[in-house]
Amino acid sequence: MEVIRARSVCESDSRLARIVCGKLFQMPAGAINLLVIVTDQPLLTDTGLSSLLQRADSKDEEYFLKQGFVGSKGFLRYYNRLSGVLIRTEDALASASRLVWLNARATHPIPVDLRRMLETLPFVDRIP
Repeated sequence: MEVIRARSVCESDSRLARIVCGKLFQMPAGAINLLVIVTDQPLLTDTGLSSLLQRADSKDEEYFLKQGFVGSKGFLRYYNRLSGVLIRTEDALASASRLVWLNARATHPIPVDLRRMLETLPFVDRIP
């Protein structure tokens, strides 16, 4: 599990994408990897994460080189290590204070029982 406290992630999808890209290098290859992001603003969608896949699928090599990867293939190799992302705001009582994103392409996905536990915790909402 990797944890980061980030301010104003919701300002732009690119901020969330940069956070994820930076943390991917720290995730071991042979394990389930969950990234927990605590932020001061609610995040309502996973568009920043979706935009990373769109960039990789469209082979946006320049973007991934700037992020420190060896192109889109290098990004995908690390991206597949990411099992999921849990995003919480500091105000756990806010209506949009949490978000769980599961990586469908993960080499080691979060097991069903752990996923159910994350989804049923009172501070977790899952994106369809």
